[in-house]
Amino acid sequence: METKYDIFVMRVVYINNKDRKYGIDIIRIIAVILVLSVHFFLNTKYYDIVDLGGNSIRLQTIIRNFCVICVPLFMTITG
Repeated sequence: METKYDIFVMRVVYINNKDRKYGIDIIRIIAVILVLSVHFFLNTKYYDIVDLGGNSIRLQTIIRNFCVICVPLFMTITG
């Protein structure tokens, strides 16, 4: 039977594994930044804007649509 200590030791061994794929960690960091960006749009009243005719709102929409890929990224990375 495994104890909490055994599980902790297994995780430390896994983290210190020399076969670790650092590219996945970089993608995870990028996904965290994208999550912060999506939450930033919530606090800038982006979703309250009615006029969609300006160039500023178009640029914000393009950036937000790019940032939304953070959810599938996290799901893909974590399995």
